[in-house]
Amino acid sequence: MLAAPLCAGVLVLGAAPALAAPDTTGLSLAVPATAAVGDTITASLELGDAADVYAYALTVEVDPEVLAVVPDSATGPAGGFDSTELAEPGATVVHSRLGSSPALAGDLAAGVQLDVVGPGTTTVAVSVELVGADGTTTTLPAAVSADITVDAPEPTPTDPEPTEPEPTATEPEPTPTDADDDGASDDDTPAPAPPAASGGGSLPSTGLDASLLVLAAAALTALGGTAVLVRRRTGGAL
Repeated sequence: MLAAPLCAGVLVLGAAPALAAPDTTGLSLAVPATAAVGDTITASLELGDAADVYAYALTVEVDPEVLAVVPDSATGPAGGFDSTELAEPGATVVHSRLGSSPALAGDLAAGVQLDVVGPGTTTVAVSVELVGADGTTTTLPAAVSADITVDAPEPTPTDPEPTEPEPTATEPEPTPTDADDDGASDDDTPAPAPPAASGGGSLPSTGLDASLLVLAAAALTALGGTAVLVRRRTGGAL
């Protein structure tokens, strides 16, 4: 009876080489040396000779009295996802590869926009943290910075407000009167004439009122006597 041959197999397991930590020869930053209030400028960043960079986070610090990071203005290498996370007094610019995309190597360019909001001389500072394909992180020991000067805006000339002239005091014109029309004053107006004597008026010779004499005669008649009316005539006897 033949014995069945024995076959022995050897399985050789090969361990995958460990990935190196993400690295770069340095980070550079460039911003305009001068700007004006109201401008929007770009802070340009570059990672030199990067290796095994699957993601990175750039922390941008600015003076909020002079500069403000524009939301969602981050740019990075093609084929990844870029975002801007605002955090006083600056922001964090994040880039990450998508899915199974390979890690990056070589010079990597990035950037973020800044609004110029006020005058002054200030410094923009950026630090970076790198993330490798296996999750290993590397933080650069020092941040990079660049200065920028923003001149104060020139005042806009404005036209002076018109001023109304002050009213001139005028004397009221005199109102014409009747005295002014005929040239005579109230003192020159002649006094009214006395009323004319009515019929049977006073006797010029005696000054007695005729009505009194009539009443006296009537009284004498009532007593049974005879009333004699005497009228003195000037120059004659009764």
